[in-house]
Amino acid sequence: MGPFSEDNIIETVDRYSIPHSLINIEITESAFIEDISRIDPVMKSLQKNGFKILMDDFGTGYSSLGVLNNFPFDKIKIDMSFISKDDKKSRSIMESVVRMSKAIGMQTIAEGVETEKQFRFLRSIGCEKLQGFYFGKAINPDKLIEYCEDSGIAIEDLEASKYYDSLGKIDCITDTSLAVVEDDGKFFKTIYHNKKYEEALVHDGIPSIASLEKAINNYTSPLSHMLRVFADRQLREEGETRSVSFPSEDHYIELTATTIARHHNNYIYRVNLKYVTLCGDGKNANRYDSLIRNLYYLCSDIALVDMDSDCMESIKSSLPDQPTGKTKLIYGLQAVMNEFRDHFIHPDDLERYNSFSDLSTLVQRLDNDKSGYISDYFRSKREGCYKWLRHFFLPVPGTACKQILIATALEEFDSNPVFHQCKLQ
Repeated sequence: MGPFSEDNIIETVDRYSIPHSLINIEITESAFIEDISRIDPVMKSLQKNGFKILMDDFGTGYSSLGVLNNFPFDKIKIDMSFISKDDKKSRSIMESVVRMSKAIGMQTIAEGVETEKQFRFLRSIGCEKLQGFYFGKAINPDKLIEYCEDSGIAIEDLEASKYYDSLGKIDCITDTSLAVVEDDGKFFKTIYHNKKYEEALVHDGIPSIASLEKAINNYTSPLSHMLRVFADRQLREEGETRSVSFPSEDHYIELTATTIARHHNNYIYRVNLKYVTLCGDGKNANRYDSLIRNLYYLCSDIALVDMDSDCMESIKSSLPDQPTGKTKLIYGLQAVMNEFRDHFIHPDDLERYNSFSDLSTLVQRLDNDKSGYISDYFRSKREGCYKWLRHFFLPVPGTACKQILIATALEEFDSNPVFHQCKLQ
């Protein structure tokens, strides 16, 4: 390989203290095939030393797929001339190449991007990196920093580059609603969304992503508070998938999110939205709907007790595997209450909780209480530690205490008009 031997490359890069991962070594398919016995071990050695190996001009030769199968490239570069025709067939080929690359753990780079239409299409299918005259012509290195600053282009450090590279894990070619959201601990920012996601928002009367971000970043909004708690308490474990549901218009939305990456206090989530319908017949669904809509943002857990059937139905749970719409029916009420006590109530509060949760006296206590409900504070285990939560029993109106709502409160109820509305309905 002449002056650009493997040792020469490593020595030169190390002399200037350049991290190996910043160096991309490009090799065309034709060059690889012509001298594969000599080039293959050198490329693998450089890759083992942290350099990124790129296949250049993917698709222009006859053996592109065979080469990909035999060598673990980090990235492939696709020249836009490869799909010079702006038609459905060309777009389908590009979509397939991007999806295939993600499936085998490679990034895609599209070169020769010249128009906004090309840019938007490539972005919509999840092509990770783009280059071409659309972004700027080739310039001297000494002018590059100035150009970036004048154009408002941020310069990534090495950690940030790895953080955003993780977006390549996301397959953007899907028939379901999809968004990629960045969370800095205070605000949510949508950095990608597909058409299905936008349609879901419009269906709920939200005309744009900007309108959505304004709503969910308004700290006085109950929805904003709920999503912040959801992100802080459930999503900040990389790789975990969690769901939360909330009322919207004439239905409920189940939001499912997966943590993709973390950089300092910034997180990236993959987000899906779907509509959910509560279980049960129309009458029961309406009854659940009324209860949840009045209490949803005030409670972390809601369950409906049927005293005659001796069963409990979980309507909303702080447990991630029980989002709204996936109700769970459990029989043996007192055993359920006792199991909750044993797992979640602080030892010093057990005696009080035993009296509070005694179902044999519950109806009589509710009848005797002029407020129409009974409640008390108990130290309850959440996320590995005990917190003061308000627990209460609230009879479902019109059922003569045969159906009772059990909930734990996120905030003080007495001064909240929503709670009084639920009592009086």
